[in-house]
Amino acid sequence: MRILIYGAARSGTTALYAAIHRARPDLIGHFEPRSLAVPAADPRPLLAKALAGAGYPLHRAFMPAFDRRILLTRHPYDRLVSSLLYVPYNGHSFSDDRRANRFLELIRRKRLAPASIPMMALLEDFARPAGLDPIEFFTVPTAGVLAASRSEPVCFPYRYEDFVAGRTEPLSDYLGFPVESEVRVSRSLQRVHRRGGAGDWRNWFLPADAEALRPHFADYAAAFGYDLALDRMPEPAIEAAEAELFVLRNLNRYRRRNFLPKLEPGRNRIGEEGVSFDIAVRAIRRPGEEKGARARLWRLVREGRLVAPSLLQLGLSNGLVARLAAPAKGAVRRLLYRRGS
Repeated sequence: MRILIYGAARSGTTALYAAIHRARPDLIGHFEPRSLAVPAADPRPLLAKALAGAGYPLHRAFMPAFDRRILLTRHPYDRLVSSLLYVPYNGHSFSDDRRANRFLELIRRKRLAPASIPMMALLEDFARPAGLDPIEFFTVPTAGVLAASRSEPVCFPYRYEDFVAGRTEPLSDYLGFPVESEVRVSRSLQRVHRRGGAGDWRNWFLPADAEALRPHFADYAAAFGYDLALDRMPEPAIEAAEAELFVLRNLNRYRRRNFLPKLEPGRNRIGEEGVSFDIAVRAIRRPGEEKGARARLWRLVREGRLVAPSLLQLGLSNGLVARLAAPAKGAVRRLLYRRGS
């Protein structure tokens, strides 16, 4: 058996992948391969998970290699909230302490008084400093899922809301074996788990937010049966562990991974050089952009903000630093980066 899970990031693909793997541990796992060409060429029984969105093409040519194809959907507003709170794990200029502290403070204020800050304001605060479009960033993945639902080969549509509610019978029938709905992922992927439920967007959205975003998600909602109307909860409730603490935890995971100083709320030690660092990291990881990344790194060196550039570049490009110096990350971080005041 060869199974493919396809869906947008933050739509429960990791939880479903873990659940199916628990039911069928004999399947070879391919977790977010760079291309479906890799698992498609693997002749063994396997379970693959691929993401829709920018940088993740639909891979129509490889989908026929799977005899079971699950198209996982989630309410677009729930996915938007979850995605917004997770983005610091991937950099996006949050290596500037001033920017990170401002965003954390906005999230904290939103938690304490949900009606005081529109969701659209949070989207703008995240996207503009990173040079991103606050709408396009969140609509591209859902558009990819919608395109997959309208193309050949046919996929089995399954809603994340049904999974977390324990309604797994249709999925089990499709796969031919029982799948349990417990939301549980491996320790190495605990960073992705925030809440594990449905309907949380009503705690975050204001009526104006729902109306402003409706045109951008209307086709997706109609295709998969989601209601975009906002029936406000009497008393919106947001937990710190699902808001600013979740953001801070994943932001610092990104920094540890790249040997950057830990963010301590309220302190500003990294400025605009952190944003340049993020750009360099992302460029190095994209084939063909290493030359531009090298230029950015050297500019930071000339400005006196980075030291040991060759070691840093080598570490970012192939992970050698992480493998060799994992026991002494603190010392390596101090060697590679000159902390601000």
